Amino acid sequence: MIKTCEFCSRKHPDKICDFIADSILDAYLVNDKESRVAVEVMGGHHLITINGEVTSNGWASFNYY
Repeated sequence: MIKTCEFCSRKHPDKICDFIADSILDAYLVNDKESRVAVEVMGGHHLITINGEVTSNGWASFNYY
């Protein structure tokens, strides 16, 4: 058996996209625990694209730093 390990730095586009998608989900779940969030975040070459759909009775509030 061969064991392998994948490592990506914190600034890798996959990590940033995962963080954005998780943040969107968390923002909706704060106000509506039954929210359904299907979001795909794609990034690279200084461009972030967010696609998907949200079904929720709540709203999302984001803080930008």
